[in-house]
Amino acid sequence: MKNTTKGITHFFKAFGYSIDGFKWVWQKEVAFRHDVLFGIITIAIVAFLTNFNITRIAFTLASVLILLITELLNSAVENVVDIVSPEYNILAKSAKDMCSAAVFVAVVLVIITSICSITIP
Repeated sequence: MKNTTKGITHFFKAFGYSIDGFKWVWQKEVAFRHDVLFGIITIAIVAFLTNFNITRIAFTLASVLILLITELLNSAVENVVDIVSPEYNILAKSAKDMCSAAVFVAVVLVIITSICSITIP
């Protein structure tokens, strides 16, 4: 399917698709909602404990955004795998497990970033 839109029309269509993606993941993926809540709580804690140090908050926010990006990609891969391989397949399981591991690594990144933001003078 060839994309025929150009310029500002293309921008607004792409923006609409992004909003649709956010709506879908928010409605269908409880893990994404948990990650958002985890991120909000983590940023609030870092902000409070660092006396609202903007640099430390920014680093924590960046790590939370990496977590959310990873969760979005995880959800997308899971959906594609479910379409392509509705029956059990060890490679499909492996793909899903690797995406789950990526989300875990992103969570660890948020935790490490937060601890460093709070404890390093």
